Amino acid sequence: MSVLNLNNASKLYYGNTEAQKVYKGDRLLYPVPNVGVLDLLSLSPSLWLDANDNSTITLVSEAVSEWRDKSGNSRHAIQSMINSRPIIGTMNGKTALGFNGVNYWLSCPYDLNNILPFNVFLVTKGSGPFLNSDYEVSPPRGFIINATGLFGRYTTSGSFLQVPYDNPLSGSVGGIINLFFDTNLVTPFVSGVQNSVSQSYDPPLIHGTFLEIGAIIRTTSTYYNGVLAEIIFIPSILSLETRNKIEGYLAWKWGLVDELPTNHPYKTQKVVLS
Repeated sequence: MSVLNLNNASKLYYGNTEAQKVYKGDRLLYPVPNVGVLDLLSLSPSLWLDANDNSTITLVSEAVSEWRDKSGNSRHAIQSMINSRPIIGTMNGKTALGFNGVNYWLSCPYDLNNILPFNVFLVTKGSGPFLNSDYEVSPPRGFIINATGLFGRYTTSGSFLQVPYDNPLSGSVGGIINLFFDTNLVTPFVSGVQNSVSQSYDPPLIHGTFLEIGAIIRTTSTYYNGVLAEIIFIPSILSLETRNKIEGYLAWKWGLVDELPTNHPYKTQKVVLS
């Protein structure tokens, strides 16, 4: 099958008639939209894991022993147990990390105790818990992020936090999850759409000295089945424009533009890193 590269097209014709615009659904393909630029490092990310950057992946016998942090903070995700290492997978044609839902997971050192407020962005496709903050039942504290919502425990009485997403991710398509943790309120965004419900919580929800990626090991030994593509932590409040630009960057990079709402400012304008 032949492929038409519209990025190199100065003019496009249908028969003898010059085309003015070409759409795929409501997405403008031609003329190629102007490109937005994101300087991600200027936002001082505290953690940045990017599976499509091969230089950050260490393979041993075709399994991932280390996923290195690009933020400059050396919070590398590792797995020393050979049989628990994830493998290389794909997400819409790009390299991602594959988790089998049985025993694959990574541990990432991260002191979460004093980082509020913060944003976490995740690009994922699958089912089960893909990130948790050293979740514990006794004492009750910590949060779990999966494809359908945010869950956690956060007081000595065992109060349970549950914030289901309005539009849970499809296991076959995937998407972008952004959770904004303010000092006592968490707000989810799924592929550019803000959840209709935010949820208050007490600070013990945000605790721990490491993240578990792809599993809940300490309590239930529950594992993620799917792929993880990119994880970004930014310990600050973001403007709407910055949040939109990060969503745009992730959507265009990982083939998820169709998942953005029609009114998203980067639905038709590509975003690249500076």
